[in-house]
Amino acid sequence: MNSNIKHLKNCWILPGFFGLMFTVLSCTGIEKSLQQNEQQNQQQVEHKLARMASVAGQLDSPMVKSLAYQVIVNNDTLDVWQETCYDLAQNGGQTDVHTALFNYVPGTQVKIICSSAFSNFTLSPQRLNIPVVKNGNELTFTLPEYYNYALAIPGRAPLLLFGSPDYSAYKPGAVVFAKGIHHGVNGVFKLESNKTYYLEEGAILRGKVLIENVSNVKLIGRGYIDDRTAPVAGNFVKVYRSQNVELRGFGVRHAALGWQVDMVNSSNVNVSHLNLLSFGQNNDGLDLGSGCQDVHFSHCFIGSGMMVLVGTQQMRLQMVKHHF
Repeated sequence: MNSNIKHLKNCWILPGFFGLMFTVLSCTGIEKSLQQNEQQNQQQVEHKLARMASVAGQLDSPMVKSLAYQVIVNNDTLDVWQETCYDLAQNGGQTDVHTALFNYVPGTQVKIICSSAFSNFTLSPQRLNIPVVKNGNELTFTLPEYYNYALAIPGRAPLLLFGSPDYSAYKPGAVVFAKGIHHGVNGVFKLESNKTYYLEEGAILRGKVLIENVSNVKLIGRGYIDDRTAPVAGNFVKVYRSQNVELRGFGVRHAALGWQVDMVNSSNVNVSHLNLLSFGQNNDGLDLGSGCQDVHFSHCFIGSGMMVLVGTQQMRLQMVKHHF
């Protein structure tokens, strides 16, 4: 704007009083118009920031008990949660899903009770063609050799079922994060070599996880790595220049720009039964950077705003095999 005003001020040297007055009035009008445009732009920015703050405020309680679904696995009633997850701005900045965790055993019977009547539904993975018995608002099916399932009913938020083996054998001798909220130092949990970290079901780590320049590290359990109440941009779970790493069972909930799990210059990394839900821009699921060797994925559920990036076509095919 300053360069425009400087250019317009050059007009003031035109001879003649009327020419001078005309030019001054013209410049004043243009400058006033520019100021109005700046004010409008500022108001738009303030409105956007206010909307983002409102959305962030709604994320103060990202998990509440679901009133839409009940899930019973082998006569055991599970906790079902309605979760608010980060999403693209054009989708309102957030999306809701319902989730439940269970210990996977082949042949287990699952009953889902919906809170209201429905006609159509889809149970995924569809490629498995799982027989489902519908009785009123109830659906019953038997688990095949697979771990993760999604129930979609038109007009409703989906129900996601995340299964995994029993990981309790890892708990003795481990650094245990009990059920409840835990805060990292300066928002970061920095893991150390030759240690197992166990997340009890219901444990929530508020902050990023850094596995860097270490070896023989295990992060295992049924808790969550979650920054939805205080989102911080950047890659979330990071495995950098490390060897012999296991990531198993837990959930990742990233509520800002950044990859959910990122690995660089690391080897012998085993990733299994993770559930990742973040649908915003640049919220890749599992990323392999340069220098990675012997990285294995299996039975992970990945909800992301971008494609899953992996280092080789062989790894890409392995991921697709375990994705819907």
